[in-house]
Amino acid sequence: MTTKAEILCVGTELLLGSTINTDAADVAELLSEYGINVYWHSVVGDNPGRVIEAVKIARGRANLIVTTGGLGPTCDDLTKTALAQAFGLEMTLNREEEAWLRGVFKARGKCMDDNNLQQVWLPAGAQALRNDWGTAPGCWFEKDGVMVIMLPGPPRECRAMLENRVRPLLASRADGVIVSHSIRFLGIGESQMEYRLRDYMNSLTNPTLAPYAKEGECLARVTA
Repeated sequence: MTTKAEILCVGTELLLGSTINTDAADVAELLSEYGINVYWHSVVGDNPGRVIEAVKIARGRANLIVTTGGLGPTCDDLTKTALAQAFGLEMTLNREEEAWLRGVFKARGKCMDDNNLQQVWLPAGAQALRNDWGTAPGCWFEKDGVMVIMLPGPPRECRAMLENRVRPLLASRADGVIVSHSIRFLGIGESQMEYRLRDYMNSLTNPTLAPYAKEGECLARVTA
């Protein structure tokens, strides 16, 4: 079965444009390495009803959902609860992650407030993804043929989790990887480059060839 992935980023700051959504690009890049087709990118604000609605839409059309954001200790961190409701799951306290989190605060010489426990409540059956770069663990689960991966929103944490937690998870389930290289062209426009490469683009299936333009140069991406 073809994997259809949706990247769902949660955060009102993304909708307002006050924060650039680098998480989506980082997630998409990693998924592409494993031949996973990203069909949709979605962004939703910190509103429980809208997050649940967005998750239900994603669940109806994708069999892999990767979310970023909304895993922290504040009242607008709603992602895990929304995912649990959308998939009909209870929320459970992960004792192992609780012990780890208390250890983090103790090592920093800080008192852990009760609201921080929100970070270690996970949907029932979800496997925790330890966040050694912050305090909010990610997690993943599968239900009804849909795999869900939840990651923290801060870009530094998200990138580290992708490389150290999600990559091994995908590698353990993948049949292979996708390799992609870009060939740079200077002094030629995108349309002219496409015209010259059209025969290859139309005939090749593996590898594939796709042109695209960047400032000051054109590139042909070869993927196999």
